[in-house]
Amino acid sequence: MITFEKFVKSDKKSLLDVMKSISDEVNAQDKTGSDQKNWDWRYEELPTGKSHVYLAKENDSIIGYYHIPTYEVFIKNKKMMIGNIQAVAVSKSHRNQNVFQKLAKFANHDIDKHVDLIYTFPNHRSIHTFIKYNDFHVVTELPLHLRPISVRAFFEKKINSKFFGSIFGGLLEIYSRFKLEKLDQFDLIEEVDGFDTEIETLFLKYGLRHEIRLLRNKTYLEWRFNNPLNSKYKILGLRSNSELVAIAVVKIEYILSEQCLVIMDLAYDQVNSAKKLLSNIDSLYADDKIAFIVKSGTSVDKKIEENVGFVKVPSRFNPRKLYLLARWTNEKKSSNLLKAALWQVTFSDWDVF
Repeated sequence: MITFEKFVKSDKKSLLDVMKSISDEVNAQDKTGSDQKNWDWRYEELPTGKSHVYLAKENDSIIGYYHIPTYEVFIKNKKMMIGNIQAVAVSKSHRNQNVFQKLAKFANHDIDKHVDLIYTFPNHRSIHTFIKYNDFHVVTELPLHLRPISVRAFFEKKINSKFFGSIFGGLLEIYSRFKLEKLDQFDLIEEVDGFDTEIETLFLKYGLRHEIRLLRNKTYLEWRFNNPLNSKYKILGLRSNSELVAIAVVKIEYILSEQCLVIMDLAYDQVNSAKKLLSNIDSLYADDKIAFIVKSGTSVDKKIEENVGFVKVPSRFNPRKLYLLARWTNEKKSSNLLKAALWQVTFSDWDVF
């Protein structure tokens, strides 16, 4: 008999074993989800200290799981609670038997008692389940922007022609460099050791420009980017006349077999400050053979990336197509807020990175 229930501490070892098994089955990109330290960090040590984890069991053996950590969120400057549906799966032996559908229904019914809003980032394979069975709204497909830095070799391999690949890649590099915003005499980009009050203030002020935003305070930023199993994030700041005017959290990752600089989060005082940082952020990585700078998410400043040499990847060519889905837990809440331009969403909202 299959039952559905909330996670309790005694379930942890069995849950982690099942998560590892399923991760190996599907050759998951993120292999750290079943590591106990990583699991504790994601679901127990987060700033709110509260996650809701739901299990499907058959004869007391876990066959499926559904994780919803919670965060503080501001909606029209009112502090509320948001849930983020993350690691979800059903064992191979029980797929195509409506187990996931029933588990999702159980989880979404219970979470309505604990949060005001829920969001998630499904791929094209799972998006329909959230829409059809759990009443989620599609806010947007998250745009993916790339700024070509050194891409001739990449296109030589993709086009399978050294001549045409070099020409096409070279033209993209020239296009990107032509649109860059230069630094002024008293501008400086530097690597920062950690999150201090100055950085927190910049993130909070930038957040005020968005109607829906996570509380990106010092506590959240330190938790999100100081994962003990993943210390590869770097903090880069732009100072103008010694004042911090833009900040980015980045990491280097291989995408499409190329080394890329991924912008995980970003905050700034003015659009021009963001343009300067985005234009020159690779200056500290001259020796790392960066092919692309990668950025995704929603923002109040439309096309800011394309103004400084980023190219929007057409949806059909997007190697990591993600959708932002959301729903209110109170049926009376307006759907008018579920519009992409109102959200502050970056790669840091997505649990895989």
